[in-house]
Amino acid sequence: MVERTDKGKQARAYFIEMERQAKQAAPTLPDFTNPAIAARAWADEVEKNAEQQKRLAVAEPKAAALDLLADSKGASNITLTAKHLKMTRKELIGLLREKKWIWGTRPIQATQQVINQGLMIQVTGISDRNGQPYTQALITPKGLAKLAVILQESNA
Repeated sequence: MVERTDKGKQARAYFIEMERQAKQAAPTLPDFTNPAIAARAWADEVEKNAEQQKRLAVAEPKAAALDLLADSKGASNITLTAKHLKMTRKELIGLLREKKWIWGTRPIQATQQVINQGLMIQVTGISDRNGQPYTQALITPKGLAKLAVILQESNA
């Protein structure tokens, strides 16, 4: 660049262009030395934080309710799955029996084939209400997606 050769001129032009691009890409920050601008930036941040807190307050009860209806693996019971699919529980049980996903009546049992495919799981436990053991067939997120496809194909 100092020698004023063609290569030096090209290098100088390159660095000037890179400096121009860097200045354009750099975010422009407010002048915080001005108290009015600094106060407005602080107020904007407080308002943004308050809005996020409001959204979180609305979402928290919904998340807690969903946690009660689904197990730790994201599987949901037949009633909740029926609601997701916009059908009655009885209709869903009929579909699950037709597709040979479940058997039995009380309690409903998932077939080994759908368990192996990861479409349903069978859970057991002790009831908090009456202390009695229970077993429950739950539909996994993969199973819910598969059911949605089955319903879509049957409606087409």
